[in-house]
Amino acid sequence: MLKGFYRLLGVNKRNVIPSYVHKTRIRSFDVAKFLRSAAGWITSSVHIDQDLRSDLRTIRARARDLCINNPYCQNYVRLMRRNVFGSTGFSLQVKARDTNGLLDKFANRQIEDAFWYWGRKGNCTVDRKLSWKGAQDLCASSIISDGEIIIRKRYGFNNKSGFAIQFIDPEMLDVTFNQSRDDKNKEIRLGVELDADDAPVAYHFCEPKSFAYNGSYPQGGNHVVVPAKDIIHIFPKDRIGQTRGWPLIVPIMEALKNLNEYEKSEMTAARIGSNQVGFLETPTGAEYDGSTNDDGTKSMDLEAGEIRELPAGQKFTSWDPKHPTDAFSEFVRSMKLSMAAGVSVSYPTFTGDLTGVNFSSIRAGLLEDREEWKSWQTLFIEGFAEPVFAAWLEASLTNQSITLPLSKFDKFNSPEFIGRRWAWVDPLKDANANKILIEERLTTRTRLAKELGLDYEELLEEIKTEQETEKEIGISPTTSENTNPTEYNPKDEEDDEEGKK
Repeated sequence: MLKGFYRLLGVNKRNVIPSYVHKTRIRSFDVAKFLRSAAGWITSSVHIDQDLRSDLRTIRARARDLCINNPYCQNYVRLMRRNVFGSTGFSLQVKARDTNGLLDKFANRQIEDAFWYWGRKGNCTVDRKLSWKGAQDLCASSIISDGEIIIRKRYGFNNKSGFAIQFIDPEMLDVTFNQSRDDKNKEIRLGVELDADDAPVAYHFCEPKSFAYNGSYPQGGNHVVVPAKDIIHIFPKDRIGQTRGWPLIVPIMEALKNLNEYEKSEMTAARIGSNQVGFLETPTGAEYDGSTNDDGTKSMDLEAGEIRELPAGQKFTSWDPKHPTDAFSEFVRSMKLSMAAGVSVSYPTFTGDLTGVNFSSIRAGLLEDREEWKSWQTLFIEGFAEPVFAAWLEASLTNQSITLPLSKFDKFNSPEFIGRRWAWVDPLKDANANKILIEERLTTRTRLAKELGLDYEELLEEIKTEQETEKEIGISPTTSENTNPTEYNPKDEEDDEEGKK
Protein backbone atom coordinates (compact mmCIF):
# COMPACT_ATOMS: atom_id res chain seq x y z
CA MET A 1 0.00 0.00 0.00
CA LEU A 2 2.81 2.40 0.90
CA LYS A 3 4.61 1.55 -2.36
CA GLY A 4 1.51 2.60 -4.29
CA PHE A 5 1.32 5.80 -2.26
CA TYR A 6 4.95 6.70 -3.03
CA ARG A 7 4.41 5.78 -6.75
CA LEU A 8 1.38 8.10 -6.83
CA LEU A 9 3.52 10.95 -5.46
CA GLY A 10 6.25 10.19 -7.99
CA VAL A 11 8.99 9.80 -5.40
CA ASN A 12 11.34 7.02 -4.38
CA LYS A 13 10.87 5.82 -0.80
CA ARG A 14 14.61 5.93 -0.21
CA ASN A 15 14.69 9.65 -1.00
CA VAL A 16 11.84 10.59 1.33
CA ILE A 17 13.09 12.86 4.15
CA PRO A 18 11.04 13.01 7.35
CA SER A 19 9.44 16.39 8.09
CA TYR A 20 11.60 16.94 11.17
CA VAL A 21 14.89 16.59 9.23
CA HIS A 22 16.20 19.38 7.01
CA LYS A 23 19.11 19.38 4.60
CA THR A 24 20.00 22.88 5.83
CA ARG A 25 19.72 23.06 9.64
CA ILE A 26 17.86 26.10 10.91
CA ARG A 27 18.85 27.26 14.39
CA SER A 28 15.85 27.50 16.69
CA PHE A 29 17.71 29.31 19.51
CA ASP A 30 18.23 32.98 18.75
CA VAL A 31 21.34 33.16 20.95
CA ALA A 32 22.99 30.45 18.81
CA LYS A 33 22.70 32.43 15.59
CA PHE A 34 25.80 34.02 14.12
CA LEU A 35 24.76 37.67 14.18
CA ARG A 36 26.82 40.81 14.10
CA SER A 37 25.58 41.67 17.59
CA ALA A 38 27.03 38.36 18.86
CA ALA A 39 30.48 38.87 17.33
CA GLY A 40 33.16 37.70 19.73
CA TRP A 41 30.75 35.60 21.78
CA ILE A 42 32.20 32.19 22.66
CA THR A 43 30.76 29.37 20.55
CA SER A 44 32.62 26.39 22.01
CA SER A 45 32.78 24.97 25.50
CA VAL A 46 35.70 23.34 27.31
CA HIS A 47 36.11 21.66 30.68
CA ILE A 48 36.06 24.16 33.53
CA ASP A 49 39.48 23.02 34.73
CA GLN A 50 40.93 23.92 31.33
CA ASP A 51 39.71 27.49 31.76
CA LEU A 52 41.10 27.60 35.29
CA ARG A 53 44.43 26.21 34.12
CA SER A 54 45.02 29.21 31.88
CA ASP A 55 43.24 31.99 33.80
CA LEU A 56 43.13 31.20 37.53
CA ARG A 57 46.36 32.91 38.59
CA THR A 58 45.53 36.10 36.68
CA ILE A 59 41.98 36.19 38.03
CA ARG A 60 43.18 35.63 41.58
CA ALA A 61 45.87 38.33 41.36
CA ARG A 62 43.32 40.90 40.16
CA ALA A 63 40.75 39.84 42.75
CA ARG A 64 43.28 40.22 45.54
CA ASP A 65 44.14 43.71 44.31
CA LEU A 66 40.46 44.68 44.38
CA CYS A 67 39.98 43.27 47.89
CA ILE A 68 42.84 45.48 49.09
CA ASN A 69 42.19 48.72 47.20
CA ASN A 70 38.53 48.79 46.18
CA PRO A 71 36.14 50.17 48.85
CA TYR A 72 33.10 48.26 47.53
CA CYS A 73 35.00 44.98 47.55
CA GLN A 74 36.32 45.68 51.04
CA ASN A 75 32.75 46.31 52.19
CA TYR A 76 31.62 42.98 50.73
CA VAL A 77 34.37 41.19 52.68
CA ARG A 78 33.16 42.81 55.89
CA LEU A 79 29.54 41.96 55.05
CA MET A 80 30.52 38.31 54.65
CA ARG A 81 32.32 38.30 57.99
CA ARG A 82 29.56 40.07 59.91
CA ASN A 83 26.62 38.12 58.50
CA VAL A 84 28.04 34.62 58.10
CA PHE A 85 30.14 34.40 61.27
CA GLY A 86 28.92 37.34 63.36
CA SER A 87 30.86 38.96 66.17
CA THR A 88 31.58 35.70 68.00
CA GLY A 89 31.72 33.08 65.22
CA PHE A 90 29.84 29.80 65.06
CA SER A 91 28.54 28.60 68.41
CA LEU A 92 29.06 24.91 69.24
CA GLN A 93 26.50 22.65 70.84
CA VAL A 94 27.52 19.00 71.18
CA LYS A 95 24.54 16.62 70.96
CA ALA A 96 26.00 13.28 72.06
CA ARG A 97 23.27 11.01 73.42
CA ASP A 98 23.20 7.88 75.55
CA THR A 99 21.70 4.60 74.39
CA ASN A 100 18.37 5.65 75.90
CA GLY A 101 18.30 8.74 73.66
CA LEU A 102 18.99 11.29 76.41
CA LEU A 103 21.72 13.90 76.06
CA ASP A 104 25.01 12.96 77.70
CA LYS A 105 25.34 16.28 79.52
CA PHE A 106 28.63 15.46 81.24
CA ALA A 107 30.41 14.45 78.02
CA ASN A 108 28.87 17.28 76.00
CA ARG A 109 29.95 19.95 78.47
CA GLN A 110 33.47 18.51 78.71
CA ILE A 111 33.88 18.53 74.92
CA GLU A 112 32.41 22.02 74.54
CA ASP A 113 34.72 23.44 77.23
CA ALA A 114 37.78 21.77 75.70
CA PHE A 115 36.92 23.07 72.22
CA TRP A 116 36.43 26.58 73.60
CA TYR A 117 39.89 26.44 75.17
CA TRP A 118 41.43 25.09 71.93
CA GLY A 119 39.80 27.94 70.00
CA ARG A 120 41.60 30.65 71.97
CA LYS A 121 44.26 32.67 70.16
CA GLY A 122 47.58 30.84 70.16
CA ASN A 123 46.12 27.33 70.28
CA CYS A 124 44.19 26.49 67.14
CA THR A 125 46.52 27.58 64.29
CA VAL A 126 50.14 26.56 63.78
CA ASP A 127 51.32 30.17 63.47
CA ARG A 128 49.61 30.93 66.82
CA LYS A 129 48.26 34.19 65.37
CA LEU A 130 44.56 33.36 65.07
CA SER A 131 41.71 32.37 67.33
CA TRP A 132 38.85 30.13 66.15
CA LYS A 133 36.88 33.30 65.33
CA GLY A 134 39.90 34.76 63.50
CA ALA A 135 40.19 31.58 61.45
CA GLN A 136 36.57 31.94 60.41
CA ASP A 137 37.10 35.58 59.38
CA LEU A 138 40.08 34.52 57.28
CA CYS A 139 37.83 32.00 55.53
CA ALA A 140 35.44 34.82 54.59
CA SER A 141 38.25 36.90 53.09
CA SER A 142 39.81 33.99 51.23
CA ILE A 143 36.59 32.73 49.65
CA ILE A 144 36.03 36.18 48.12
CA SER A 145 39.56 36.94 46.92
CA ASP A 146 40.77 33.39 46.14
CA GLY A 147 37.59 31.37 45.68
CA GLU A 148 38.96 28.50 47.74
CA ILE A 149 40.36 27.76 51.18
CA ILE A 150 43.07 25.17 51.78
CA ILE A 151 43.74 23.95 55.32
CA ARG A 152 46.20 21.32 56.47
CA LYS A 153 45.49 19.24 59.58
CA ARG A 154 48.57 19.19 61.81
CA TYR A 155 48.57 16.30 64.25
CA GLY A 156 51.09 16.12 67.11
CA PHE A 157 51.20 19.89 67.48
CA ASN A 158 52.59 21.31 70.70
CA ASN A 159 49.38 22.25 72.47
CA LYS A 160 47.03 20.55 74.93
CA SER A 161 44.97 18.86 72.20
CA GLY A 162 47.93 17.84 70.08
CA PHE A 163 46.25 19.30 67.02
CA ALA A 164 46.17 22.57 65.06
CA ILE A 165 45.22 23.79 61.60
CA GLN A 166 47.44 25.44 59.01
CA PHE A 167 46.10 27.77 56.34
CA ILE A 168 47.92 27.35 53.02
CA ASP A 169 47.96 30.02 50.34
CA PRO A 170 46.10 28.61 47.28
CA GLU A 171 48.91 30.01 45.14
CA MET A 172 51.11 27.25 46.55
CA LEU A 173 48.89 24.56 45.01
CA ASP A 174 50.58 24.30 41.62
CA VAL A 175 47.92 25.07 39.02
CA THR A 176 50.43 24.32 36.23
CA PHE A 177 51.06 20.76 37.40
CA ASN A 178 48.84 18.56 35.21
CA GLN A 179 49.27 14.93 34.24
CA SER A 180 47.08 12.59 32.18
CA ARG A 181 45.93 9.30 33.60
CA ASP A 182 47.45 6.13 32.16
CA ASP A 183 48.54 2.68 33.36
CA LYS A 184 51.52 4.12 35.25
CA ASN A 185 50.34 7.53 36.38
CA LYS A 186 47.35 8.86 38.23
CA GLU A 187 45.68 11.95 36.90
CA ILE A 188 46.88 15.26 38.33
CA ARG A 189 44.70 18.25 37.60
CA LEU A 190 45.66 21.79 38.66
CA GLY A 191 47.96 20.34 41.34
CA VAL A 192 45.35 17.93 42.72
CA GLU A 193 45.92 14.19 42.27
CA LEU A 194 42.67 12.34 41.52
CA ASP A 195 41.59 8.71 41.52
CA ALA A 196 39.41 7.04 38.89
CA ASP A 197 36.29 8.60 40.44
CA ASP A 198 37.83 12.11 40.42
CA ALA A 199 38.13 12.05 44.21
CA PRO A 200 41.26 13.83 45.58
CA VAL A 201 44.09 11.51 46.59
CA ALA A 202 46.91 13.99 47.21
CA TYR A 203 47.78 17.66 46.85
CA HIS A 204 51.00 18.85 45.20
CA PHE A 205 52.27 22.13 46.69
CA CYS A 206 55.21 24.24 45.66
CA GLU A 207 58.13 23.98 48.05
CA PRO A 208 57.83 26.76 50.68
CA LYS A 209 61.58 27.42 50.54
CA SER A 210 61.25 28.43 46.88
CA PHE A 211 59.06 31.41 47.79
CA ALA A 212 60.68 34.75 46.96
CA TYR A 213 59.42 37.68 49.01
CA ASN A 214 59.85 40.03 46.08
CA GLY A 215 57.93 37.80 43.73
CA SER A 216 55.39 34.99 43.74
CA TYR A 217 55.33 31.25 44.23
CA PRO A 218 57.18 29.72 41.26
CA GLN A 219 55.05 27.09 39.57
CA GLY A 220 56.30 23.88 38.00
CA GLY A 221 59.22 23.23 40.36
CA ASN A 222 59.67 20.66 43.09
CA HIS A 223 56.58 19.72 45.07
CA VAL A 224 55.56 18.78 48.60
CA VAL A 225 52.93 16.03 48.37
CA VAL A 226 50.31 15.96 51.14
CA PRO A 227 47.70 13.16 51.36
CA ALA A 228 44.14 14.31 50.78
CA LYS A 229 43.05 12.98 54.19
CA ASP A 230 45.18 15.70 55.80
CA ILE A 231 43.75 18.51 53.66
CA ILE A 232 40.48 20.43 53.97
CA HIS A 233 39.71 22.03 50.61
CA ILE A 234 36.69 24.35 50.63
CA PHE A 235 35.16 26.02 47.59
CA PRO A 236 31.66 26.43 46.14
CA LYS A 237 31.32 23.86 43.37
CA ASP A 238 29.48 25.43 40.46
CA ARG A 239 30.44 23.13 37.57
CA ILE A 240 30.54 19.37 37.12
CA GLY A 241 34.10 18.07 37.38
CA GLN A 242 35.41 21.29 38.93
CA THR A 243 38.67 20.73 40.84
CA ARG A 244 39.55 24.22 42.06
CA GLY A 245 37.59 27.32 43.01
CA TRP A 246 37.67 30.80 41.52
CA PRO A 247 37.22 34.18 43.27
CA LEU A 248 33.67 34.90 44.34
CA ILE A 249 33.75 38.39 42.81
CA VAL A 250 34.57 37.25 39.26
CA PRO A 251 31.20 38.44 37.82
CA ILE A 252 31.72 41.99 39.12
CA MET A 253 35.49 42.44 38.94
CA GLU A 254 35.43 44.48 35.74
CA ALA A 255 32.64 46.68 37.06
CA LEU A 256 34.47 47.18 40.36
CA LYS A 257 37.64 48.24 38.59
CA ASN A 258 35.98 50.53 36.05
CA LEU A 259 33.69 52.23 38.57
CA ASN A 260 36.61 52.93 40.88
CA GLU A 261 38.64 54.43 38.02
CA TYR A 262 35.61 56.44 36.84
CA GLU A 263 35.12 57.93 40.30
CA LYS A 264 38.82 58.83 40.44
CA SER A 265 38.57 60.56 37.05
CA GLU A 266 35.49 62.50 38.15
CA MET A 267 37.29 63.54 41.30
CA THR A 268 40.32 64.74 39.32
CA ALA A 269 38.15 66.68 36.89
CA ALA A 270 36.24 68.26 39.76
CA ARG A 271 39.50 69.35 41.41
CA ILE A 272 40.77 70.93 38.20
CA GLY A 273 37.48 72.71 37.66
CA SER A 274 37.45 74.06 41.20
CA ASN A 275 40.99 75.48 41.06
CA GLN A 276 40.16 78.05 38.28
CA VAL A 277 43.77 79.08 37.56
CA GLY A 278 44.80 81.94 35.27
CA PHE A 279 47.77 82.80 33.01
CA LEU A 280 49.46 86.02 31.87
CA GLU A 281 50.89 86.52 28.37
CA THR A 282 53.79 89.04 28.01
CA PRO A 283 56.01 89.96 25.03
CA THR A 284 59.12 88.54 26.71
CA GLY A 285 57.50 85.57 28.44
CA ALA A 286 59.07 83.30 31.02
CA GLU A 287 61.02 80.07 30.95
CA TYR A 288 58.91 76.92 31.27
CA ASP A 289 59.11 75.83 34.89
CA GLY A 290 57.05 72.66 34.66
CA SER A 291 58.27 69.10 34.38
CA THR A 292 58.66 66.70 31.46
CA ASN A 293 57.12 63.26 31.88
CA ASP A 294 58.68 59.97 30.75
CA ASP A 295 56.49 59.94 27.63
CA GLY A 296 57.63 63.45 26.58
CA THR A 297 54.49 65.28 27.68
CA LYS A 298 54.74 68.28 29.97
CA SER A 299 52.85 68.91 33.17
CA MET A 300 52.60 71.71 35.71
CA ASP A 301 51.38 71.57 39.31
CA LEU A 302 48.85 74.31 39.96
CA GLU A 303 47.17 75.57 43.09
CA ALA A 304 43.80 77.22 43.53
CA GLY A 305 43.86 80.93 42.70
CA GLU A 306 47.40 80.80 41.27
CA ILE A 307 48.37 83.01 38.27
CA ARG A 308 51.40 82.11 36.13
CA GLU A 309 53.31 83.67 33.26
CA LEU A 310 53.47 81.68 30.03
CA PRO A 311 56.62 81.33 27.91
CA ALA A 312 56.88 83.60 24.86
CA GLY A 313 54.91 82.42 21.87
CA GLN A 314 52.65 80.10 23.90
CA LYS A 315 48.98 80.63 24.49
CA PHE A 316 46.77 78.96 27.07
CA THR A 317 43.45 77.52 25.92
CA SER A 318 41.01 77.43 28.79
CA TRP A 319 39.36 74.17 29.82
CA ASP A 320 36.56 74.21 32.32
CA PRO A 321 35.34 70.64 32.97
CA LYS A 322 31.77 70.51 34.26
CA HIS A 323 32.21 67.61 36.66
CA PRO A 324 30.69 65.78 38.28
CA THR A 325 27.84 65.79 35.77
CA ASP A 326 24.17 65.61 36.65
CA ALA A 327 24.12 61.97 35.50
CA PHE A 328 26.95 60.97 37.86
CA SER A 329 24.80 59.80 40.78
CA GLU A 330 22.35 57.80 38.69
CA PHE A 331 25.13 56.17 36.67
CA VAL A 332 27.03 55.15 39.81
CA ARG A 333 23.82 53.81 41.34
CA SER A 334 23.06 51.65 38.28
CA MET A 335 26.60 50.24 38.40
CA LYS A 336 26.21 49.38 42.07
CA LEU A 337 22.88 47.70 41.37
CA SER A 338 24.61 45.47 38.84
CA MET A 339 27.40 44.64 41.28
CA ALA A 340 24.96 43.84 44.09
CA ALA A 341 23.12 41.44 41.80
CA GLY A 342 26.43 39.81 40.84
CA VAL A 343 27.06 38.74 44.45
CA SER A 344 23.38 38.06 45.33
CA VAL A 345 23.10 40.83 47.91
CA SER A 346 20.42 43.52 48.01
CA TYR A 347 21.41 47.01 46.93
CA PRO A 348 20.91 48.67 50.37
CA THR A 349 23.01 45.96 52.05
CA PHE A 350 25.80 46.08 49.45
CA THR A 351 26.08 49.88 49.37
CA GLY A 352 24.59 51.07 52.66
CA ASP A 353 22.39 53.45 50.64
CA LEU A 354 18.94 53.56 52.27
CA THR A 355 17.57 56.34 50.03
CA GLY A 356 13.95 55.63 49.13
CA VAL A 357 13.79 52.49 51.27
CA ASN A 358 10.60 51.76 53.21
CA PHE A 359 9.78 49.09 55.79
CA SER A 360 8.28 46.62 53.31
CA SER A 361 11.09 46.85 50.76
CA ILE A 362 13.89 46.61 53.28
CA ARG A 363 12.20 43.62 54.97
CA ALA A 364 11.91 41.83 51.63
CA GLY A 365 15.55 42.59 50.85
CA LEU A 366 16.72 41.44 54.28
CA LEU A 367 14.85 38.15 53.92
CA GLU A 368 16.66 37.38 50.66
CA ASP A 369 20.00 38.50 52.09
CA ARG A 370 19.59 36.28 55.13
CA GLU A 371 18.85 33.25 52.99
CA GLU A 372 22.07 33.99 51.10
CA TRP A 373 24.06 34.28 54.34
CA LYS A 374 22.51 31.06 55.65
CA SER A 375 23.62 29.26 52.49
CA TRP A 376 27.18 30.39 53.11
CA GLN A 377 26.90 29.34 56.74
CA THR A 378 25.93 25.85 55.60
CA LEU A 379 28.92 25.67 53.25
CA PHE A 380 31.38 26.73 55.96
CA ILE A 381 29.82 24.51 58.64
CA GLU A 382 29.86 21.40 56.43
CA GLY A 383 33.16 22.16 54.70
CA PHE A 384 35.17 23.78 57.49
CA ALA A 385 33.80 23.67 61.05
CA GLU A 386 32.66 20.02 61.15
CA PRO A 387 35.82 18.52 59.55
CA VAL A 388 38.05 20.59 61.87
CA PHE A 389 36.00 19.56 64.91
CA ALA A 390 36.19 15.87 63.95
CA ALA A 391 39.99 16.01 63.52
CA TRP A 392 40.42 17.95 66.79
CA LEU A 393 38.15 15.55 68.70
CA GLU A 394 40.03 12.48 67.42
CA ALA A 395 43.37 13.99 68.45
CA SER A 396 42.01 15.07 71.86
CA LEU A 397 40.54 11.63 72.61
CA THR A 398 43.73 9.93 71.43
CA ASN A 399 46.05 11.86 73.76
CA GLN A 400 43.38 11.90 76.51
CA SER A 401 43.28 15.68 76.88
CA ILE A 402 39.56 14.87 76.99
CA THR A 403 39.06 11.97 79.39
CA LEU A 404 36.51 10.11 77.32
CA PRO A 405 36.96 6.79 75.47
CA LEU A 406 38.22 6.97 71.88
CA SER A 407 36.11 3.90 71.10
CA LYS A 408 33.02 6.10 71.38
CA PHE A 409 34.29 8.67 68.91
CA ASP A 410 31.23 8.30 66.66
CA LYS A 411 28.97 9.06 69.61
CA PHE A 412 30.89 12.17 70.68
CA ASN A 413 31.34 13.44 67.14
CA SER A 414 27.89 15.05 67.18
CA PRO A 415 28.51 18.77 66.82
CA GLU A 416 25.86 21.31 65.95
CA PHE A 417 27.32 24.62 64.81
CA ILE A 418 24.95 27.57 64.73
CA GLY A 419 25.71 30.71 62.76
CA ARG A 420 24.69 34.24 63.45
CA ARG A 421 20.99 35.09 63.62
CA TRP A 422 19.41 38.50 63.16
CA ALA A 423 16.85 40.68 64.92
CA TRP A 424 14.02 42.25 62.95
CA VAL A 425 13.46 45.95 62.36
CA ASP A 426 10.28 45.61 64.47
CA PRO A 427 10.94 42.76 66.95
CA LEU A 428 7.59 43.18 68.73
CA LYS A 429 5.67 42.18 65.61
CA ASP A 430 7.95 39.22 65.06
CA ALA A 431 7.66 38.08 68.68
CA ASN A 432 3.87 38.20 68.58
CA ALA A 433 3.84 36.33 65.26
CA ASN A 434 6.00 33.60 66.82
CA LYS A 435 3.67 33.42 69.80
CA ILE A 436 0.71 32.81 67.49
CA LEU A 437 2.64 30.11 65.59
CA ILE A 438 3.36 28.29 68.86
CA GLU A 439 -0.24 28.57 70.04
CA GLU A 440 -1.48 27.21 66.71
CA ARG A 441 1.15 24.44 66.91
CA LEU A 442 2.73 25.46 63.61
CA THR A 443 6.21 25.55 65.14
CA THR A 444 8.01 24.66 68.37
CA ARG A 445 9.99 26.55 70.98
CA THR A 446 13.00 24.39 70.07
CA ARG A 447 12.91 25.60 66.47
CA LEU A 448 12.42 29.22 67.46
CA ALA A 449 15.32 29.01 69.91
CA LYS A 450 17.52 27.60 67.16
CA GLU A 451 16.55 30.51 64.91
CA LEU A 452 17.82 32.82 67.65
CA GLY A 453 21.07 30.87 67.87
CA LEU A 454 20.14 29.26 71.21
CA ASP A 455 19.90 25.71 72.54
CA TYR A 456 16.43 25.26 74.02
CA GLU A 457 17.49 22.63 76.57
CA GLU A 458 20.35 24.82 77.81
CA LEU A 459 17.94 27.76 77.90
CA LEU A 460 15.55 25.82 80.13
CA GLU A 461 18.44 24.90 82.45
CA GLU A 462 19.43 28.56 82.69
CA ILE A 463 15.84 29.56 83.44
CA LYS A 464 15.64 26.91 86.16
CA THR A 465 18.91 28.08 87.71
CA GLU A 466 17.76 31.68 87.52
CA GLN A 467 14.46 30.93 89.24
CA GLU A 468 16.18 28.97 92.01
CA THR A 469 18.57 31.85 92.61
CA GLU A 470 15.70 34.34 92.72
CA LYS A 471 13.90 32.13 95.25
CA GLU A 472 16.99 31.87 97.48
CA ILE A 473 17.45 35.64 97.48
CA GLY A 474 13.77 36.26 98.05
CA ILE A 475 12.90 37.88 94.72
CA SER A 476 9.54 37.08 93.18
CA PRO A 477 10.12 35.04 89.99
CA THR A 478 9.47 36.91 86.74
CA THR A 479 6.67 35.27 84.78
CA SER A 480 4.22 36.29 82.11
CA GLU A 481 1.45 36.28 84.74
CA ASN A 482 2.91 39.10 86.84
CA THR A 483 4.62 41.19 84.18
CA ASN A 484 1.59 41.80 81.93
CA PRO A 485 3.51 42.23 78.64
CA THR A 486 2.10 44.63 76.10
CA GLU A 487 0.06 42.84 73.46
CA TYR A 488 0.47 43.89 69.86
CA ASN A 489 -2.60 45.62 68.46
CA PRO A 490 -2.60 46.59 64.76
CA LYS A 491 -4.97 49.47 65.56
CA ASP A 492 -2.26 51.08 67.70
CA GLU A 493 -0.07 51.33 64.61
CA GLU A 494 -2.91 52.89 62.64
CA ASP A 495 -3.47 55.47 65.41
CA ASP A 496 0.24 56.30 65.34
CA GLU A 497 0.12 56.89 61.60
CA GLU A 498 -2.92 59.13 61.99
CA GLY A 499 -1.13 61.08 64.70
CA LYS A 500 1.89 61.65 62.42
CA LYS A 501 -0.39 63.03 59.73
